Amino acid sequence: MAKIIIENTVVGNNINMIAIKGSLDAHASEELRKFLSKLYENKKYNLIYDLSNIEYISSAGVAVILDSYNTATDNNGNIVILNPSKMAKDVLNMIGVTQIVQCVNTKEEAVKLF
Repeated sequence: MAKIIIENTVVGNNINMIAIKGSLDAHASEELRKFLSKLYENKKYNLIYDLSNIEYISSAGVAVILDSYNTATDNNGNIVILNPSKMAKDVLNMIGVTQIVQCVNTKEEAVKLF
């Protein structure tokens, strides 16, 4: 089972930046899903995913990101992907996630989208 580190920082006005480090496999995806549930319980729907330190992302990881996009937009929020690693960007592009979710290179760009 791969190790994952999830760090949350509040940036801007009611925006949570979630830095994910390591491999976002099926097990880690469940950990992320539980983490996000706690944010949703507190009405936090504006999310920036910092994927710059992702080593691997599985289809389960992609599903969590897409599910969070749906949850966010259903609750007048949004998600943005920040500076994904080459591997993560390749997967997100191949699956078409970047056609749905905005992907930017800097935190400042990400914050401006809210």
